[in-house]
Amino acid sequence: VLIVILLVGIIGIADDLLVLSSKEKLFLLFLAGIPLIWAAPPNVGIVYLICIPIAISIGSNLTNMLAGLNGSGLGIIALTSLTISCIILGKYDVTIISMSMLGALIAFLYFNKYPAKIFPGDTGTLIIGATIVSIAFIGRVKLIALIVLLPNIIDAALKFYSAGVMERQQFKPTQLDEN
Repeated sequence: VLIVILLVGIIGIADDLLVLSSKEKLFLLFLAGIPLIWAAPPNVGIVYLICIPIAISIGSNLTNMLAGLNGSGLGIIALTSLTISCIILGKYDVTIISMSMLGALIAFLYFNKYPAKIFPGDTGTLIIGATIVSIAFIGRVKLIALIVLLPNIIDAALKFYSAGVMERQQFKPTQLDEN
């Protein structure tokens, strides 16, 4: 899990510095999710194994897309829910991962609250999604992770419905008319 999170963080740094295209980022995030395949339970099908890196790629991008609304705050809410669920279900191995990320986000929020002194950028928001998806597959709490990511899924669906699939360079700030 830590290797996946580290690789996703490196991709986030590259995206922050070099501005990767959507296709490049999706492909690199897919590659970053491949090491998680070795943690898959035995006797699963090839489709399940392929779904792991795909889920890492999609989950990371979902949290990145909603980052403008304060990605660390929503990450805290999501990881708090996921942590409590893992504790209730007795999944203590992934609870440690979830609590570690939750603690880091709470400390980060101190400097990220209004007026923000620092921002997570793609590095931080991609890592939040990768952590949630990694916990889902390792801890076998995929349904809970799906529920936790519902605000991100709804946001992505609304963006695709209203604007369609766009490259990052096509997005422009909202302009107000003087009339």
